[in-house]
Amino acid sequence: MLERGASANFEEIERLCNQLKQETQMLTKQSAMTQIRLALIFNISKAPQGGYLVEALKLLPKMKTQRRKTGGLQQPRKHAGRSHVCR
Repeated sequence: MLERGASANFEEIERLCNQLKQETQMLTKQSAMTQIRLALIFNISKAPQGGYLVEALKLLPKMKTQRRKTGGLQQPRKHAGRSHVCR
């Protein structure tokens, strides 16, 4: 009977580990998209100062495309104060 409990605990830990891995991957994707958006915003904001208005106008559609891509990502679920370690 003790083995069943240990097995159930191990399965729960494995499930939580997989969930954390998925959330980490999602956060990594969100971070990458945010960096792309920030670079686009920076380039668009600097274009008028350098006399590159035409280039700035070309970047605006890319900005909209990036916004659509990030709109599909879900927010990670928060854990109720629990900490889990997984490999």
